[in-house]
Amino acid sequence: MTDAHNLETTLSELRTLRDERRRYAELFDVAPDSLFVTDYDGRIVEANSAAVRMLEVPPRLVEGQMLAEFLPAQAQEAFAKALGALARGEPVVERDLPLRRGDGDDRIVQARVVTVGDGEVRWALRDVTEQRATEVELREANVRLETRVVERTVELDRQRALLQAVLEQNPLGIAIVDEAAEVVLANAEAKRILGIEAAPATAEGYRSDGTPYADDEWPVMRSLRAGDVVIGERARIVRPDGEKAVVEINSGPIRDADGRILAAVSVFRDVTVEEQRDQAEREFVSNAAHELRTPLAAIVGAVEVLQSGAKDDPVERERFLSHLERQCRRLERLTNALLTLARVQTRAEAPRLEIVELCPLFEEIAQSLHPAARVSVQVDCPEEIAVFANRPLIEEALLNLAANAVKYTLRGKVTLAATEPEPGFVEVEVRDTGRGMTAADRKRAFERFYRGDDDTEGGFGLGLAIVAAAAEAMGAPVEIDSAPRRGTTVRLRLRAAKVLAA
Repeated sequence: MTDAHNLETTLSELRTLRDERRRYAELFDVAPDSLFVTDYDGRIVEANSAAVRMLEVPPRLVEGQMLAEFLPAQAQEAFAKALGALARGEPVVERDLPLRRGDGDDRIVQARVVTVGDGEVRWALRDVTEQRATEVELREANVRLETRVVERTVELDRQRALLQAVLEQNPLGIAIVDEAAEVVLANAEAKRILGIEAAPATAEGYRSDGTPYADDEWPVMRSLRAGDVVIGERARIVRPDGEKAVVEINSGPIRDADGRILAAVSVFRDVTVEEQRDQAEREFVSNAAHELRTPLAAIVGAVEVLQSGAKDDPVERERFLSHLERQCRRLERLTNALLTLARVQTRAEAPRLEIVELCPLFEEIAQSLHPAARVSVQVDCPEEIAVFANRPLIEEALLNLAANAVKYTLRGKVTLAATEPEPGFVEVEVRDTGRGMTAADRKRAFERFYRGDDDTEGGFGLGLAIVAAAAEAMGAPVEIDSAPRRGTTVRLRLRAAKVLAA
C-alpha cells in the first residue's frame, strides 16, 4: 500500500513538472523578446519564435549554432567580453550588440544576459535599431541646435557690441528709463552732459525762463508718465562739479504691442557752444549798435547845430566841421574793424598760407605807428627769419597789437620781436612798457567790445578780438603775459619757414 502511494505521488509530481515545462515552453515561445539559451561557449541550445524571426533563418539552422555566427566581425569582441564577464561571476550583463540577420540586414539589439544552473546562459535580445537611430538623430539635432545657439549667441554678441559702439560713439547723449524711473541704458555722452549716472530727472536743471524742473517735469518723466513726445526743449543743466551746460532734449515713450508704456527714451544734445555763440552774436549786434550810435549821435548833433545857424559863423562852422570829420573817422575805423573781424570769422575755407618775411613786415608796421613823445618803437628780428602765415591776417594782427601797445604806453618802448625758441617754430612778440593788465582784464582781453574799467583811451574793444580770430584762422596759439604797471607781451607761435635765395 505504501509503495503504491509513493508511486502515485511520484507520477503526480512528474505530471506537474511536465505541465510546468509545457507552460514554460509556451511562455518561452510566445515571449515578445527574442530569447536564447546557450552554453558558456555561446552555442545555442534553445531559441523562441521571436528569436528565429529576428535572425531571419529557418529554425533548423538556429539550434546548435554558435550565437556569435550571427554577429558581424566588429561585434565579436563585445560578445566575448559579455561571456567573460559572466564567467567571472557577474550575475547580469547588459550591452548593445550589432546583429546580422539571415537576409543580410544589420540590426542593433540590446542584450541582457544571465547565467542559471547547469551551465546555461540565457539571452534576452530586443531590437533597438529604430530607438538607437532616433537617439542618434536626437543627439545630432541637439548638436545642430547647440551649434545654432552658439552661432546665434555669437551674432547677438556681435550685434550687441555694434549697438554698444554706436551708442558710445554717438555724439548725442542717449538715456532710457524704465517704468520705475530707473536708468536701464545711458551712453557716455549722456553721462558727460548730465554729470551723473542716475536718471535724468535727478539732475539739477532749469527751463529757458530760469524756473527749476521738478522731478516729474523733466521731458523723460512726462514721456514716461503721460506719453508726451518732446521735441527740442532746451534746459540749463548744473552738473555736480558746478559746471553748467545748455542741453536740447528730445524725449518719447517706448510702448509694447498693446500700446502700454514700458519705458521712455531721452536724447540729449549739448548746445552750450551753440548757445554761447548765439549769445555772443546777440551781444555783438547789441554792442556794435551801441558803438555806432555814439559817433552817429555826435554827427547828427553837429549837423543840427550847423543847421540852426552855426554854419553862418565861420569860426563855429569850422569847429563843427572838424568835429564832424573826427566822428566820421571814428565811424570809419569802427566799420573797418567790424568788417575785418567779420571777414576773419566767416571765412568759408582755411586761409592760404605763404612764406612771410618778418623783418620787412615789422619795419613797415613800426613806421606806421605814432607813439607818444617819450616812447620809442624798436624792431628785434634776426635777418631772413620767416614764418608760414597768411600775409593779410598776420599783418592785421600785428598792426592791432602794435597800435594797442602804442596807445597804452606813455613812456618807455614798444618792441616787435621774433625768436626761434626751437627748430621749426617762431615766436612773434609785441612787447610794451605800458600800464599792463589786471588778471580780470587778461581773462577777457580777447572778447569783442571788451574794455577794461580804467580804459580812457576811447577804443572799441575789437583790436585783440581781431588778433585772436586771425591767430585761430592761421592755427597759431596766442597768449598774453601782463601785470599792472609792468607792461604787456602778446605772443603768437607760428611754423618757421625758410626764404629761398633768388
